This record gives sequence, structure tokens and C-alpha cells, in this order.
Amino acid sequence: MSEIKEVKNPYFGAQMLTCGTVEEVIQ
Repeated sequence: MSEIKEVKNPYFGAQMLTCGTVEEVIQ
């Protein structure tokens, strides 16, 4: 699932911050 998270981070990461965990996973 890292592929989906990586794609969601740059797309909604800083704009929507869906779960917040996504940003932590990338960092």
C-alpha cells in the first residue's frame, strides 16, 4: 500500500491531509 500512500501524499498530503498518518509514513 505504500504506492497508494506515496501518490496520495503529493496529491492530497498537504492539501487535504486525509488521515495524517500518510504524512507521518512518508516522513
